[in-house]
Amino acid sequence: MSRTGRRKALGVKTILIIVGVIALAFAAGAGGWFLYQQLHKDSKIISSTSIRESIVPVVQLTTYDYNFTQILYLSDSNQFLGVNIPFTDKTYIATVDGNTTIGLDASQISCTTQADDKGNVTEVAVSMPHSTVQDVTIDNNSLKKYEERTGSFLVQVTTDDLNQLLAQTQDEQRQKVEDSDLLIQSDTRAQQLIENQVKALCGDNVQVDFTYLDS
Repeated sequence: MSRTGRRKALGVKTILIIVGVIALAFAAGAGGWFLYQQLHKDSKIISSTSIRESIVPVVQLTTYDYNFTQILYLSDSNQFLGVNIPFTDKTYIATVDGNTTIGLDASQISCTTQADDKGNVTEVAVSMPHSTVQDVTIDNNSLKKYEERTGSFLVQVTTDDLNQLLAQTQDEQRQKVEDSDLLIQSDTRAQQLIENQVKALCGDNVQVDFTYLDS
């Protein structure tokens, strides 16, 4: 009886060990298959959203600054019937430094994609605004006065006079940029950077097309 019972007990233990080994092997196999799928899944399936998210930081790099120094010149006097009134004239000459920011609004950029049967992106269409003058700022601390002359102590160069000169400077600098080819250069640079980024993400064979919102 004791030998038979021992053999039965050993048999049960053996079965339990075999079942445990099978369960561990199954778990390991399932885990290995999951890991294999994660490592070998198709990484070329890229959405238009992910492309746009990669483009926006690149577009922000196209923003650049144009520094300038401008002469402020004021020559004025009161008039009566088209004739200057004596001792009411005033003259002011100074220079001021400033900065013009050129770029485009990245928040307006959108893109769509086309893919082949395998899900690989083959074409990306980018819609974007043209480059514009984003801002013209003036460094008030850079103001250098060269001449301030008035016809009498009753006449002064006022704060309003200076504000008008500074506002005129901003308008003139904005117009200078718009009349030049700087905005066109900014558009070209933005396209090149965007196309390079898209091809780095989707491959060199992807076609990248551009359209402008205000065209």
